[in-house]
Amino acid sequence: MISIKLVVEPPPRNPNGGEAMDAIGAAALKSKFEKLQEEFKSVTVKLQEVERSVEKQKSDNNAIQQRVQDIDRANTELRSELEIQGEELERDIWQEFTELENDQQCNYLKSMMLQVKNLRRECDAKGAKLLAVQQDLEKAAAMGTRTENSNPTNHGNVTGKTVLQDPYERPKKKIRPMFRTSPLF
Repeated sequence: MISIKLVVEPPPRNPNGGEAMDAIGAAALKSKFEKLQEEFKSVTVKLQEVERSVEKQKSDNNAIQQRVQDIDRANTELRSELEIQGEELERDIWQEFTELENDQQCNYLKSMMLQVKNLRRECDAKGAKLLAVQQDLEKAAAMGTRTENSNPTNHGNVTGKTVLQDPYERPKKKIRPMFRTSPLF
């Protein structure tokens, strides 16, 4: 803690007899300085409290970041463990299948494995569809979208489908049927 001491030296003697006034002025200065010193002490105490709270906040933030990293690490470990368990389970099922080939449960295990394969195929197909939809959405977001309902130049071909719009595209012209005006028909 910083401490400040005031050393008050007596002023040179006043030839007019104002020594009492000089002593009163020195006492007033000393009391003002003591008040300032008390205020300085209180400010330094408050500053130390603020520094402690900042350090506590930093340590709390570090603890939160460490917790997030721990959760992320545990999540990746759990995922890898689940993948390993899934592979082991599939291997065990196939091993049971080969061991029970001549048994009645063989057909049940075959159907289960076929269901697993079919589910994997469906998941792969749905994943591919979702990827295609995501790519279409990204393209649409990049180029801007419009619906055919909102296109005033569409002339009745309203389907409500979302189509990509090129900003430099010309509006389509209406194709009118040619009427037969020949007297032969």
